Amino acid sequence: MIQKVNYLADIKYSFGRYIREYDIRKANISILFELGILSKEKYEELFNADRMYRQVYIGKLIRSNSSIGEALKNGIADSKNKFFEANGILDSDILSIKNDAVFIMDKIAKATSFGNINFVLKNTYDTFMQLDKIQVYYGSNLDREVIDVKGIKDEDLEIYHMPFLSIIIEFIRTMNTFGPEEALDFINSIMDAYIRKELSIDCYRCFRSNSGYSMPTKTMGYAILTTPNDYNVDFNYNFALLRQMYGYAVECLRKKIEG
Repeated sequence: MIQKVNYLADIKYSFGRYIREYDIRKANISILFELGILSKEKYEELFNADRMYRQVYIGKLIRSNSSIGEALKNGIADSKNKFFEANGILDSDILSIKNDAVFIMDKIAKATSFGNINFVLKNTYDTFMQLDKIQVYYGSNLDREVIDVKGIKDEDLEIYHMPFLSIIIEFIRTMNTFGPEEALDFINSIMDAYIRKELSIDCYRCFRSNSGYSMPTKTMGYAILTTPNDYNVDFNYNFALLRQMYGYAVECLRKKIEG
C-alpha cells in the first residue's frame, strides 16, 4: 500500500469516472486525541474552536515537542492505511493523496470510522486533468458544480485566473457532454483566438502558482496589463496548457474510434 504523504498516480486525465475525496475530520486533533496526547477536555475545546485557533495551538504544541509532530505524521499515515484496508482499496484505485485527504477512483468507502478517526466524503468529482504541475478536479451534478485547482491558491484563482479557468471548465463540460470531437473543435477555436491575441489579458497570465506573466527573461509578478500587446509578454506557457488539453481530446477520440 502507498505510504507517501503526497502522491499522484501516473494519470494525466480522467473523464467520466467518479473520483471521491475523503478527508480525516479535523485530522490533527483527532489523531492526537486517539494517541492519548490530547485529553478529552482539550480535544472537545479544540473541536469547537475556530480553525485558526486550532492551527496555532497544534503548531505551538509541535514546536514544544518535536516527537509530537512525528507521532502526528505517523498517526495520519496509519489511519489512511486502515481506511484503505477496511475498504479494499488497492494502489490502482488511488488517484492522489494530500496529507490528510485521499482521492479514490470509482469506489465508495463503507468503513469510515476508526475509533476517534472519522473519514468524511468531502467532494465527488467526475473529471481530473493534470496541466503541467497543476491538478484540476471537476464535478457536476444537477444544479451544482465543484472545481478544485491544486497548485494555485484560491485567492489567486479568484483575482487572476478566472478567465483561463473558465476555458478549462468549458473544455471539460464539452468533453463530458458532447465528447472529444466537440471538445477538439472548442479547444481549436480557443487556440486560434489565443494566437490572434483576442482573449482577455488574464488568459495570458501563467496558470501556475506564481500567477505572473512570463517574460522572455523573467516572470513579471503580479503586474496589471490591459491588452495582450502590452509589454513583451511570452504567451507560450498557457498555450502549452491549451495544447495539453488538445492532446487529451485527441487521445480520447482515438480511444473512442478504436472502441
